[in-house]
Amino acid sequence: MNKTAFFFLICLIGFAGYAFSQWSFMGLSNLECTEVQVFDNTIYLGTEQGMYMKSVQSTDTLWTPIGLQDRPINDFIVFSQDTILVATQLFVYPEDSISIYITYDGGLNWLPYQNGFGGDYPRCNELNYNPVQTNMLFGCSLAALARSMDKGQSWELIYSDWGMAAMYHIFLIDNNSGEIWMGGQTGYFENKIIKFTDFGDQYEIMNPIPNSTSTCMVKHPEQPDQLMAGGGGGIFVSSNNGLSWEQCEVINGDGGTITDMKLSPQNSKVAYASGFYDEGGSIPLFLKISTDFENSWTTVYYDDLAHDYFVNSLAVFPGSSFDNIYITTNHGVYVYKNTSLSVTSSPDNFKPLISPNPCFNEVNIKANGVISTIRIFDINGKNQGNINICEIAEKNYKLDLSQLPEGIYILHIEQNNQNYYSKLIKK
Repeated sequence: MNKTAFFFLICLIGFAGYAFSQWSFMGLSNLECTEVQVFDNTIYLGTEQGMYMKSVQSTDTLWTPIGLQDRPINDFIVFSQDTILVATQLFVYPEDSISIYITYDGGLNWLPYQNGFGGDYPRCNELNYNPVQTNMLFGCSLAALARSMDKGQSWELIYSDWGMAAMYHIFLIDNNSGEIWMGGQTGYFENKIIKFTDFGDQYEIMNPIPNSTSTCMVKHPEQPDQLMAGGGGGIFVSSNNGLSWEQCEVINGDGGTITDMKLSPQNSKVAYASGFYDEGGSIPLFLKISTDFENSWTTVYYDDLAHDYFVNSLAVFPGSSFDNIYITTNHGVYVYKNTSLSVTSSPDNFKPLISPNPCFNEVNIKANGVISTIRIFDINGKNQGNINICEIAEKNYKLDLSQLPEGIYILHIEQNNQNYYSKLIKK
């Protein structure tokens, strides 16, 4: 299925002030919204009453329900406009044994798709996937991590036991290194971070963040040993791939929790984080923004004291010279438009020729000099890695994209310490 193209130009990206950034309310204030993702110019939303969708271009607050309106949504994966896999909460009464559902027609019909996940404890908290090998899925249930090699048709338990008491989250899956990071708190209130290698074949218990439970994590796409984690009290950084942690940002005097964190697809140094403040007075909706991955943070607030806000998740969608950060809360969904990603023109003598774009399985790059680095990121900032790059002639390169799923990507080219960014569409 061909992707709908929306065009924006990404050149050399810098960072300026916050004077023209803005908040907007996007609707569903009567619902707790749990998860948001952007796929093919469409926003998909999980809530306490099922799944919703709307166009990225829509400026109203109306959402289209697409099913499971009787179920709270924990997480989901959008494979295409037609195929969506969803993890829902289980009903206590009447007793329920199905937490995973799938649709093949964009939400008109939903089918049970448990396929043995969870055994006698069929709860699924989280779903994730390998960004390149999209048949490889991962599911988290309390303390257990399971892997599917056939897009959820069967599951293999690779860590812990289905019924083990804990509350763990899958933080990230790094295709470049094959690492999976997971963590949270055990039933004995012990904080844990687990690093898996070879996409789950082996694991190692890592040092947790200091005096806190980790809730989310991002990895620097160009500096693989550099991690940031969110949790109780603020944001923590590791420069040695999780061997040790230091706090780099305090939230509300340690009186709060970071619940989600994302990187800008347009600038790997720009990070976004949000969460909630502890009880006591009004609890504002806020977003923290870093321009250097970790060292300095600015907090922006939504001007509304009528509600106490709890943020569940973030999603970042790039525009021509801005990021839209979609934020799910216990009072609907909001968007923050960060227009401080200024776009400047690359030198005329540097711009490479990229063709075809849109492309299918191959793309050619013609440069006027020796290219030192070529990277491809998805719109969530994940380095796709493992891209076969072949210099077919002097200053001419061919990229094999056959392992990448259809979608929208950011192409980063470095030559003579100059950087060039371009949107790349694979059909």
